[in-house]
Amino acid sequence: MYGIIRHPSYTGFTMLTVGYLFCVLDRQGPIVSVCTGLLGGSSTGHTTVTGVLTCMWATGLYLVYAMMYGRMNKEDEMLQKNFGEEWRAWAKRVPYRLLPGVY
Repeated sequence: MYGIIRHPSYTGFTMLTVGYLFCVLDRQGPIVSVCTGLLGGSSTGHTTVTGVLTCMWATGLYLVYAMMYGRMNKEDEMLQKNFGEEWRAWAKRVPYRLLPGVY
């Protein structure tokens, strides 16, 4: 994996988080179903629950990825400091941090 992307554990975490998000926001999922039921079970209640959950997840994801971005930078700096030219050559061969061809 380290020959394709520099931070595969963060890529895995990202994939896990996105998959979990799809499960949580699923109309038939337990969280949306229970919360919608508490609001009377209407489609308006479902829309409200989904909107609130989406906003909460977007805020949480932003905070997590902001911290993850800072941590990746610190890790890269530490590796560059400790491995010098060897790290720079590797970083040149593996320019993407999380997603090949994107970032």
